[in-house]
Amino acid sequence: MDERAPLGKIKVATKANRFLVCVLLILLAFILLQLVTIETRGICAALEAAQDPDERTSTRGAAMACIRNSSDKAAMAKCLQKVLSVSLGSDDVPSVLNSGLGDDGSSTSKVEKETVKEIQEECARAKKMLEDENEKKYSTAKKELEELRHEFQVVGEHLKHSFTMMELKDLSQPGLSKGDTIWFMSSLHGSSVDDQGKPEEFRFPSTISQGRLLCLQGNHTHNGTMNKYGFAWKGFLPDGATYLPGLTLVADNYWDYVNPWHSMSAIINFAAWRVDNGCKVPARIVAYHWGEMVTKMGDWITNVLHASMGVKLRPDTLSSYGSGPVCFEDAIVQRRGLGGMSKERMNRLFDVVRCKVYKFCKVAPRSFVLGGKDGRIDITLVARSGPREFSNLSGVVSAVSEQCAMVKGCKLDIVSIGNLSFCEQVEVMSKSDVLLTAHGAQLTNMMFMPRGGSVMELFPKGWLEFAGVGQYIYTWLADWTGLKHEGAWRDPDGPDCPYDTKTQVLECFLFYKDRSVGLNSSHLSSWTADVLERIQARRASSVADHILETSCSCDSVDRFT
Repeated sequence: MDERAPLGKIKVATKANRFLVCVLLILLAFILLQLVTIETRGICAALEAAQDPDERTSTRGAAMACIRNSSDKAAMAKCLQKVLSVSLGSDDVPSVLNSGLGDDGSSTSKVEKETVKEIQEECARAKKMLEDENEKKYSTAKKELEELRHEFQVVGEHLKHSFTMMELKDLSQPGLSKGDTIWFMSSLHGSSVDDQGKPEEFRFPSTISQGRLLCLQGNHTHNGTMNKYGFAWKGFLPDGATYLPGLTLVADNYWDYVNPWHSMSAIINFAAWRVDNGCKVPARIVAYHWGEMVTKMGDWITNVLHASMGVKLRPDTLSSYGSGPVCFEDAIVQRRGLGGMSKERMNRLFDVVRCKVYKFCKVAPRSFVLGGKDGRIDITLVARSGPREFSNLSGVVSAVSEQCAMVKGCKLDIVSIGNLSFCEQVEVMSKSDVLLTAHGAQLTNMMFMPRGGSVMELFPKGWLEFAGVGQYIYTWLADWTGLKHEGAWRDPDGPDCPYDTKTQVLECFLFYKDRSVGLNSSHLSSWTADVLERIQARRASSVADHILETSCSCDSVDRFT
């Protein structure tokens, strides 16, 4: 018998030979399934793709040659794949073995038909085995998935129950900053910002919180130890928690949020953060004083925040979210105010704030140099009423007016800040070349003066000896805002402190703190003359003090509506 004869003309003489052919063809199906990754049900159907009986006969002959002549299973599979792909005219070999082998309608013997039937049955059984195996794998995978889902839920419950709240005000820590610890959120150390010159600030979620959200709980206004904080995974918030989307600003202040200086120095650095972070508009601000919830801010700082942040912010007391924790999608925490910020960054910060406030109040910017090109110098004397008021206001006005009259273009304005709206205060400061006033929060408005201006500050008796570093805050602010602090005059007249000046320093300071400011007319006259002379000299030596910007940072997103 010719081994190369077409499969349809092979005479199978014995049952053993028929069985051998069946076994070989089944083996072929298995090899193709395992080594060529062709599904069994496809292999068993591919021979039916032949276009006519003669083509089927030729394909079967070639297939049998592969079975008999191949040296190993891999070679046999490769040979059969080539035969079938040539027969079908495609490299994409479909299943071909589940045809009626030898069933050409006229020349196939009964024995061959029986053989074909056996092969078909074996193919069907192989197909069923594959389907059962796939079903078994699917069931196993499904079971494993359910087990993983259960474990995930168990881990999630552990994460939720492992959530720990800590006291916002930690009494074990010092009341003021010391090293890297502070009593507000005392578990936080260092800063989430590596850049030198930036103030301490923390953003959550971040690596500091291991990717967890900041959560706050409690709104006690008189006991900071009753208010809590903690960190939770977004997908596993503690029971009863509320999730708040958007950016949340969180600040703690050792002083208050009504006094312009106290409030500004605590939270104005949020404006710098915003400019550095894509002008993101905050959704809310949560403010604390010694860990105690703050329910209201002064109008002055509210307006400065509105101008700087692009939205009007009122303190969120968290009282409308139930008694459970409130967790924030994105939170910035600042607890040291401007502490740690470099002078360069300070200058940029106050340039941004000045520009934003001018736009907010619709005030035209004015250059210190260019604004005085015609020799004009505007002196603004701010008169306080009550604590640290001038005991002889008319004498102060007279001394300053006398010197102003000697300088061409010099003009003196006397104003009372308490009678002006926020934007009226800004407008007054925007036109001031010299600010003269007693020490007090109204001096914070110097940040709205044009760069290059001068500040003259006066104190009651006792401040130099008992006030500590707090008496220099406006010297610092002048430096931060590009102004010249022209020194200070300290009233030497007044009663002596009735307390021990060495052991009762605080009592002595409070004794002098709000006393009126007297007058040394000759000193004030000569001081004013020197300041006016220095202003003229600075203007003459300056080409331009500061480029006036027609647009501010974040203008594209701020509309002040």
